[in-house]
Amino acid sequence: MSYKLRLGGTNEFVSEIEPCDELVEFVEGWDNPSAIVFPTRTSANRAMDKIWEIDGFNTVIERN
Repeated sequence: MSYKLRLGGTNEFVSEIEPCDELVEFVEGWDNPSAIVFPTRTSANRAMDKIWEIDGFNTVIERN
C-alpha cells in the first residue's frame, strides 16, 4: 500500500517538498502524476511533519 498527502479540505496533493528552500507545492487532482506517492505510512508521516515545519499546512494522509 502507498500513500499521498492531501491539503486538508481540498483536492490538492503534495507535489514537491524542498526543506532547504522552505517550499511546499501542491497539484490538483487525485490522479495527477506529479503528486508524490509515499511507499510507507512512516515516510508519509515524516513528510507531513516536515510540511508542518515549513509552512504550517494541515495535510491528511490518504491511501493510494
